[in-house]
Amino acid sequence: MEQQQQHLSLPSYVQWASRAQAVYYWAHQLMHQDNWCILDTETTGLEGHDEIIELAVINKRGDVVFNSLLKPSEGVRISEGARSAHGMSDELLTGAPSFLAQWPQIYETLHHYERILVYNAPYDSRMLDQSARASNLRLFHSQRGADFITRTRPEGETWTPFVLPVEWQCVMATYSDGFSTIRRRNGEWKFVKLEAACAEQGLELGPQAHRALWDCQATLALIKRLAECYTLLEDYRASMKQQEQESEGESR
Repeated sequence: MEQQQQHLSLPSYVQWASRAQAVYYWAHQLMHQDNWCILDTETTGLEGHDEIIELAVINKRGDVVFNSLLKPSEGVRISEGARSAHGMSDELLTGAPSFLAQWPQIYETLHHYERILVYNAPYDSRMLDQSARASNLRLFHSQRGADFITRTRPEGETWTPFVLPVEWQCVMATYSDGFSTIRRRNGEWKFVKLEAACAEQGLELGPQAHRALWDCQATLALIKRLAECYTLLEDYRASMKQQEQESEGESR
């Protein structure tokens, strides 16, 4: 980030600093709250038919509460693009449990939390929904919605509804709002990838395995670092205020 900052004009720098401080404060508040977890997935690809092949969940302390390979539906293969990203192969999934077999544990895990934090939440939440549908399950945010859709579903459909009343929060969007230096045409900030965000914040996390658990741990480390920055900033402000008060006292 140092190379990016030095090219900013003063007004732009002030605006950037204000955005960054807002993210610091968000992380600080988050670390003082409970009932949230971090989730990440690896998948067979990016398309509408793709499914989750690895899912990990950790709590705010970093404890692993779920971590498993998942065998996709028959005929669903890992795409070349996905394989190059996470390094996982179809052979690796031989003997892995299916999403349906692991769903009771996944559901019980996620149902305990009010918020699920993900680095790219729209993607992972979509993949969770796609994998559920491939297993003849349907996910709903509210019981009312589940009851209505179940009553009005076409004759012959026999899927099982599950209510998951959680808030999905995208850490990538939040971080990018504070630290991205490139605006899109629609006015939104260009997303900063997880590895780049960690590097910007001086985090050395070892080999970038790009696996679900690694991404969860990297996301938590990033949130903690941002929260630490808020504390350092507040300590600095308090120190400067004390020095000013002492200077005023000496001048009297």
